[in-house]
Parts: sequence; structure tokens; C-alpha cells
Amino acid sequence: MRQQYDWSAVTASVAVTESIAVFEYGEPRDVAGVLDPPLSEHVDPEALNALVTDGAAVAVEFTAGGYHVRVDGDTVTVTAKRGEGVTERDGEDDAAADGA
Repeated sequence: MRQQYDWSAVTASVAVTESIAVFEYGEPRDVAGVLDPPLSEHVDPEALNALVTDGAAVAVEFTAGGYHVRVDGDTVTVTAKRGEGVTERDGEDDAAADGA
């Protein structure tokens, strides 16, 4: 699942949490309940916000909970970590995605 953001209007940490909510629930939700433990247990939100700014040429990848997150330019991409079941938003599981 990919979403584009305007970094002058939203911080990267909020965008990541919102993107995970959209991936998981199909819509943005209250960011406080999306990840357990919260994003700050996986990555330093202030450092992420400092790296990802409007016009910055940077790519950041990390895992948070059962999700693989990539922030590249103005885009946040969220997928499930391998071995966690669903790898795409459309519900394909690992075996179906691998053709097994």
C-alpha cells in the first residue's frame, strides 16, 4: 500500500502511523491505537521527522510491529513483514503470492 504526503503539511511519523492504519483497516484511524507497542518503540519519531522533510532526497526503511515501512521521497509504502501472513492489501497470503 502506497500513500503520498506533503511533508510541509504532515510529519513523517504521523504519515507512517496513518499509512499503517490505512493498510490494516482500509482507512485512517486514531493514530494512538494503531501500533502496539507505539511507533516510538520501533523508531525515533523525532529523528524520522528530521530526516524526512519537504524536498529531502532520502529513503528510510524499518519494521514496526508486523509491518515493513519504506519512506522514499514523498511516498510511504507499507507491507506486511514476510512470514506474517498478508503481504498485500488485497489479502493475498504468502503462499498465494509465491505461487505455492
